[in-house]
Amino acid sequence: ILRRQGAQVEISAPIVKLDDATAQAALRVAQQDLEHAKQLEEQARVSRADAQREFDRYEELHRKNTVSQSEMDRATTRLELARTALKVASSVTGQRTARLAQARLDVEKMILRAPFAGVLTEVFLEVGEWAIPGKPILELIDPGALDVRAELDEIDTEEIQAGLPVRIQLDPFPGQLFDGTITRVAPYVSEARDQNRTVEIEIRFTSDISSLPLKAGMSADIEVILEQKPESTLRVSTLAIMEGNRVLVVR
Repeated sequence: ILRRQGAQVEISAPIVKLDDATAQAALRVAQQDLEHAKQLEEQARVSRADAQREFDRYEELHRKNTVSQSEMDRATTRLELARTALKVASSVTGQRTARLAQARLDVEKMILRAPFAGVLTEVFLEVGEWAIPGKPILELIDPGALDVRAELDEIDTEEIQAGLPVRIQLDPFPGQLFDGTITRVAPYVSEARDQNRTVEIEIRFTSDISSLPLKAGMSADIEVILEQKPESTLRVSTLAIMEGNRVLVVR
C-alpha cells in the first residue's frame, strides 16, 4: 500500500501495488520468446536471400541452356519455400511482439493508479490480503466535485425532475442556505432505508462552495422548489401542517 488514508494524490499517482511475481515471470518469458522469434526470422531472411541468389544464378544459366528445366524448377521451389518460411517467421515475430506488449500491460495493471486527483478517503485492504475481483480496494474522492444525494419519499416524487432548483442546508453550517439543481432522479424505488419506499436524487451545488471546508459524508437537508412565489407569500413548514391542511395560528 503506497498511500495511506487521508493522502492527497495527483492523477495517475500509484496507490496500491499488487503482487506481480506471476506477471513479471510471464514478462520475462515473453521477452525471451520474442528474442528467439527474431533470431528465427533473421535466419529465414538469410535463407530467403540465399535462395534468391541461387534462383538468379540458375535463371541466368537456364537462359544460356546450361542447366536443365528440372534444376530450374527446383531452384524456383526452394525460393518459394524460403519466401513462405520468412512470412511465417515474420508472423510469429509479430505475435510474440503483441504477447510482450500484453505482458507489459499485465505488469502495469498490478499498480492501481489514481484515475483523477483527489483525497484517498479509505483503503479496504491490508498488506498481504487478497485482492478479490469485484471487491473495492480503495475509495478516492474529488473534494472540488462534491454533490448531494438524498432520499425522497415516493409519494413526493411525482413532480420531481432534473433541472428543478433546490435549497440546501448543511448541518455543519447552520443558518446558511446554498443553491443547487437536481441533476438526476433515480428511475427506481428503493426499500433499503428503514423499509420506506424512497427515490434517490442527486443535486449539484450552484452556489460557490470552494471556500467551505466540506467533507464527504456530511449531513444535509434539502428543499426542492416546485414553484416560485413572491417574497410576501407565507411559507409554512410541512412539519407544522396538521390533518386537513390546518395550522395553529398564534394571535
